[in-house]
Amino acid sequence: MFTYLVTGGALLAVIASPLIHYALDPKGLRRYPMPSVAALTPLWQMYYNWRGDKFIAVDKAHKRLGSVVRLGSNHVSFSSPQAFKDIYGHGTSVRKDTFYDNQASGNPNMADATDKDVHRQKRRNLAHVFSPAKITEMEPRVMQVVRKLVAALELKSRGLQISDTDRFPAKDGIFDVRPWLNMFSYDAITNVFWSQTYGFLDRGNDDCFAERDDGTMLTVNAMHTFHTGAAHSVLIEPDLFSNLPTAATEKRSVPMSDEEIIAESAVMLNAGNDTTQTSLTNIMYYLARYRDIQDKLRNILLQSLEPDNIPAAPYEVLRHIPYLRAVIDESFRMQAPLEPACLG
Repeated sequence: MFTYLVTGGALLAVIASPLIHYALDPKGLRRYPMPSVAALTPLWQMYYNWRGDKFIAVDKAHKRLGSVVRLGSNHVSFSSPQAFKDIYGHGTSVRKDTFYDNQASGNPNMADATDKDVHRQKRRNLAHVFSPAKITEMEPRVMQVVRKLVAALELKSRGLQISDTDRFPAKDGIFDVRPWLNMFSYDAITNVFWSQTYGFLDRGNDDCFAERDDGTMLTVNAMHTFHTGAAHSVLIEPDLFSNLPTAATEKRSVPMSDEEIIAESAVMLNAGNDTTQTSLTNIMYYLARYRDIQDKLRNILLQSLEPDNIPAAPYEVLRHIPYLRAVIDESFRMQAPLEPACLG
């Protein structure tokens, strides 16, 4: 009998707890509309996460309920551009959630540092690394990989293989461009940051080595498994990685630790790769879908570029072609490279 009472009491507490929390409303969130019972139980989000279409459910909730929607007991979603500026803009008083502390595993990078003083210090450490002058210096490295991408796409469009290790075949000139853009972004980022590429575009696959905890090696696919390395590679010439403050200077008395360098390197490779690949894939998709826009852009590029700048032109030349910028911006407007909603 006692066991039944304890079990029943525990079950009642589980059911009553979110109801009591909702009624007390300690954070004043009850004034925001919610879809279904989302504010009372995590089951609403869990259900759509399981289905794989939570982003659609959130979008529908915003269209039906407005720009501010409550999705959980302590979870509010914002859809207006102004909210994005207020939450993530410079000088905001909004503090990042403890979710980012769990992601950081004790070594936060600039993106997931929740303490504003820590975030400010990390920004100072990395500001010179991403200065316009440093980025311009790295352009030849990107151009090397761009030429490899163009050569690879030309071969694939003719139904040919890049090499014997090419794992993404083409049939009758038809092929999936996404993995090639993904491999391009990996090779470009690693060439810029660590003076050497993964060589994915040369091989036609994303195979690379990873080390288990016991020291044994295995082959993984970079596009499915996040892979890091090159922290101690020999530098042939200066790259962005070599500009990280690894030693004390007059301007920076506290150098970055190995753990901090690994954390920052990981986020650069992870975040930079995904958004670059997604942006390029979206642009290619819309150009393929709207052939009139594709033809117009192609004619403008052929008229604007010197033969030496084909197939890969430097930014200094491309930035003076307004229609190219308009096509890129319209692709961002149609489908941003990041899907998650702005959450507060």
